[in-house]
Amino acid sequence: MKIKVLLILFLFTSLLSFGQKSKKVFTAKVIKDLPQGSLPFYDTDESFVDVLVSFKKDIDTSKHKLVYGMQEKSNLPNKPDIYFGLLSSFPYPQAQVRIPINDTFLRSGNYSINFRLYNLDEELVSEEKVVFQTLRKKNSYFKRQELVQDSLYDNPLNIDISKTFVAKYDFERLRKNILALNPICNKTQAGAMQQLMRDQNIEYLQRFFFNFWKEKNPLHPEEEWKAYAEKLNYVAKKYGSGAYPGYKTDRGRVYLQYGPPNRSINASNERGTRPYEVWFYSNISNYTNVSILFVQVSARANDRVILHASNPNFYNNPNWQQQLFTDPDEIGNMVGHKLYDFFKQ
Repeated sequence: MKIKVLLILFLFTSLLSFGQKSKKVFTAKVIKDLPQGSLPFYDTDESFVDVLVSFKKDIDTSKHKLVYGMQEKSNLPNKPDIYFGLLSSFPYPQAQVRIPINDTFLRSGNYSINFRLYNLDEELVSEEKVVFQTLRKKNSYFKRQELVQDSLYDNPLNIDISKTFVAKYDFERLRKNILALNPICNKTQAGAMQQLMRDQNIEYLQRFFFNFWKEKNPLHPEEEWKAYAEKLNYVAKKYGSGAYPGYKTDRGRVYLQYGPPNRSINASNERGTRPYEVWFYSNISNYTNVSILFVQVSARANDRVILHASNPNFYNNPNWQQQLFTDPDEIGNMVGHKLYDFFKQ
């Protein structure tokens, strides 16, 4: 008898809980003229999905936030968002929202946009989704397994970004900090950066910057950023000039990517050559014993660009001697030029 009572209570509370969870606070519908039963389709020249969000009960918009997450359409649970947006200001009882179809992240296929309503305690109140199909231009899609990673985009509500170190930077400083990541970015991150700069959304910039360093050092992302910032300051003083930051120079970029060379030589006044220097690395980018030749090709004394490398898979310029030597008679002078210790004729 006792077991029967417990079972009845369990079924009752489960049904009650299910009924509460199934309550819909709002609905979402794509705003597009469609034949009945067809999937909304967006061609290559369409960049947005317009959605009408209608609330079915009173909602204090100042105490809630509406978030969207773009996902690949599938039946798998707990799919990660490819990208997201925070719609913190939305009208009641209906909100017409425009969701970007981001060519940096999407390829042709079927997708869902998941709308989630949260209260100020970060509790999920209700969620709805719409589905659509799109055709995208070729070569606009980065591999999904590279893109969808916690390091690039975290759930927008997992972390209070205002309590992290990135919150102290205004938009312009944050933008400059992110641009300075170019030397150490992979292709996916570089593409995301370009899109973020176009969007000019400070919250997106903050989350990208925070998660970039969180990936490299999950426990102490700020310390990882500070260590990199010290290197940025070093290359700015050593290789930068005027309004041209050090990280954009060839020497600055190589230094930030691979660290200081194991050995280097500097020849500013060698007979018959332009000013040059050679950096030697015992290990670099999966290669061993690589020498890199930097040469001053312009009138600016501190502007030296990569001209050649000893490993052709790293960097190769078959005409490096003609571009380095100002006196053709000195080409091949193995005794008079110490760079031949690093490069074959």
